[in-house]
Amino acid sequence: MYGSTMGSLEVNVKPAGGTWSTIWQQSGNKGYSWKEAELDLGSYQSPVEIQFIGIRGTSYRGDIALDKIEFL
Repeated sequence: MYGSTMGSLEVNVKPAGGTWSTIWQQSGNKGYSWKEAELDLGSYQSPVEIQFIGIRGTSYRGDIALDKIEFL
């Protein structure tokens, strides 16, 4: 999440038979380095659906990248 007009990123989860809920979100410029986030999905009954939602900022000067997503 890098750029002078960075928007936001959120992660939503929907358990089997449930509804969507936001479990993580960040907004704004986070700098020019890799960041790490770890989310615990252990309290959700399997299977779950996961959404990654990127919302643009006020102009084109922002970039979001998701790298190395692991499910353990």
